[in-house]
Parts: sequence; structure tokens; C-alpha cells
Amino acid sequence: RLCGRLSGGTATWLGSNSYLESQAVPIFKDAAAKAGRKNPRIIAGIPVAVTDDIDAAKQTAANTFANYGTIPSYRAVLDAGGAAAPEDVVIVGNEKEVADQIAQLSRIGVTDLNAVPYSIPSDKASRIRTRELLSTLARGS
Repeated sequence: RLCGRLSGGTATWLGSNSYLESQAVPIFKDAAAKAGRKNPRIIAGIPVAVTDDIDAAKQTAANTFANYGTIPSYRAVLDAGGAAAPEDVVIVGNEKEVADQIAQLSRIGVTDLNAVPYSIPSDKASRIRTRELLSTLARGS
């Protein structure tokens, strides 16, 4: 609420859709509106991987982002959104599935995505596919 009153936006990290939709976005927007601030930016930081191997993507995320589950501030965000671990929050899937998940963030009220592409060791093309999709989405094409 304090940030909503005093700033033009906020950035989250590892916030699930549930956390963003039920807590972060409405609380921030309400506080901003009460302070006379319109259209605050809500930036969601989320790891992203375009791949056909969802299990490998989740396991890689579990290994790569495990530390965040032990840091109290991030643990609180994960808990508030009902996520047991960081890999429960990542955006993974094929191009259509990832694009749909990103579109859902917009419907929730997220204004910007801080996508963090990560590599899947067993899927060498994943990082390229991820960057290509993110580039396409950013251009609106």
C-alpha cells in the first residue's frame, strides 16, 4: 500500500497468477488510485522457457531458482500465491502455451513482463525459441 501511494509502479518476482490477481495488482492499484495516481505499472518478473519438455523445464527451474524459495521476502510471495516452490510459478510450454500464459498476465492487470529466459540442458533449442517468441510478442507481431 505504501508503494502504491508513493510510486508510479512496482516490480514483483516469482509472483503466481493467484498472487498477482488477488493481492499484488488490486492492492497496489487501489492504493495508487486513493493517492490520485493513475495507471501504475505492475511489472511481473517470471522465468520463461519455450520447450516441449515441460518436466525438464520444471526440473531445471527447480535447480536454477531454488535459492529464491529460501529467501524470506520471496518465500512470502510464493506462499501468498500458493506456490510451493519457484518452479510452480515459471512460464513454460510451447510457443502457443507460453504466449497464452503471458496474455493471462495482462488480463490480470500486469502491465510489463520482466521475462527471464532460462536454458533447458536437454533442449538446446529452448533458449532460442524463448527469445524468438519474446521478441515476436514484444513487437506485437
